[in-house]
Amino acid sequence: MMKPSYSPITLGEEVKQFNARAFSLTEAVYPPALRLPRHAHASATISFVLKGSCTEIVGKATHECSLYAPILKPPGEAHSNQYGRTGAKCMLIEIKPEGLEMIRTFSRVLDRVSHVQEAPFYGLAMRIHREFEIMDSAAALSIEGLVL
Repeated sequence: MMKPSYSPITLGEEVKQFNARAFSLTEAVYPPALRLPRHAHASATISFVLKGSCTEIVGKATHECSLYAPILKPPGEAHSNQYGRTGAKCMLIEIKPEGLEMIRTFSRVLDRVSHVQEAPFYGLAMRIHREFEIMDSAAALSIEGLVL
């Protein structure tokens, strides 16, 4: 049986992508005022804005996504996106099934939508992005540890 390939559907223009054992990270840019229709990702996702602005609508909840404030969604969670007048650059972390299974042994945090707006999580998001930019020989291990 062929192992599935993980490439998140960002519906934006991919800037850079990195596939780790348990995660796939994609940095993408979105043009000004873009509105993405309701869609879902097959895997659990963690996303955050790197530049610009984005609003995510999940069910009846509207999330104004500020810089480096992660929003976590379980697999298959339908949502839509609206990007601001200057567009946005965002990071999408797709959790592969084996990564989700590993996380679930410790926490059920990816079983529900959470928009984390607390300083410690901004710092984690910034560190993940910094490792993603550096991409040296220790980046994969660092990114995996930070995502976990």
